[in-house]
Amino acid sequence: MRIAHLVSTFPPYYGGMGNAVFGMAQESAKRGHEVTVLTAKQESGIRNKGDRSIIPNSLFIIRRLRSFGRWGNAAFLPQLFWMLDDYDIVHLHYPFFGGAEAAALWRASQLKRGRQLVVTYHMDAIADGWLGRVFAWHNRFILPSILSLADRIIVTSFDYAEHSLLKQYESRVKNKMVEIPLGVDTERFTPREKDAELLRQHKIDPASFTLLFVGGLDRAHAFKGVEVLIRSFKLFSEFQHVDDRRAHTLVIVGDGALRPSYAALALELGIQDKIVFTGRVAPDDLPRYYATADCVVLPSINQSEAFGMTILEAMACGRPVIASLLPGVRKLVLDRRTGLFAKPSDIVGLAKVIAVIADDPELRVRYGNAGRERALDRYTWSAVGEELERVYR
Repeated sequence: MRIAHLVSTFPPYYGGMGNAVFGMAQESAKRGHEVTVLTAKQESGIRNKGDRSIIPNSLFIIRRLRSFGRWGNAAFLPQLFWMLDDYDIVHLHYPFFGGAEAAALWRASQLKRGRQLVVTYHMDAIADGWLGRVFAWHNRFILPSILSLADRIIVTSFDYAEHSLLKQYESRVKNKMVEIPLGVDTERFTPREKDAELLRQHKIDPASFTLLFVGGLDRAHAFKGVEVLIRSFKLFSEFQHVDDRRAHTLVIVGDGALRPSYAALALELGIQDKIVFTGRVAPDDLPRYYATADCVVLPSINQSEAFGMTILEAMACGRPVIASLLPGVRKLVLDRRTGLFAKPSDIVGLAKVIAVIADDPELRVRYGNAGRERALDRYTWSAVGEELERVYR
């Protein structure tokens, strides 16, 4: 089959959706399908040949298209309407403002009968202010048409779907919805010893309790809750007894326009010497950062977080996790078995949970081992690829 994945962002852009699409496309290509990823052109860090780009080890084609208007991760790509005739299955990854509309028009065309539209509904589009009003308009007038035209709708968990905007359109998605989680490369992300070179590079005490956050620091990822995390880490620092002030470090991996404001907050709170901002790291180095961590945290504040790829990567690396108690995420983490939960935006609650993990090395080992077993049992890309294959067939 000829399969096209439509996604708003793609590596090297730092985001879970693009990384998930990479895994899906790779698995389908391994099964002998002709797979192409269609996405908007990005600014830098990409080797291009015409409108195509090369990602090391990819088995599929990547086409980065010129946009006719762009805002954040939204990109108007009207050329998709006629380009999609080349494919048997079009797999749209929603939200993709500027691309989803063209895919829906393509599927609605009488000339396109016999070709199929699969939609993975990754998350609700949520924002404040005027952007939130734009999202609300799109959710009311455009999203219902996309859902009606889709032949199959994939969700990463029924739990998230039950609490998402999809619930409002139950009649449109009935009998179309399939649950397929995202996956992780369990050979690349695997348990290993703490990376001494990274510890030296970032001047981290090897005996320090090291908490790791991985995610984009741009406005599109403001929902990741980095400000909440920094304020919670400040409180956690204050919890340490005067006679037992063990070293503790928060490592923030990622970059974006909000990084300076997060660094300024750390300075304002007086914990700038306890926080390491690494900036963007190479994909091959990311497993080394997980290995350096004692615990990985996902402090997301709303339902723009539907799954949590970083939590999955941490589990594969045998690291315990702390996550916000959100629909979808709460099905990925097993409470008191692979990690612990904190309520979204609860600064005090998150600080207390960090303290529980920090104070119990045996608990960290137990949760980490259980997380690795869970990743191997349910979340390998080969298992996800098999479920995708059934949907495509």
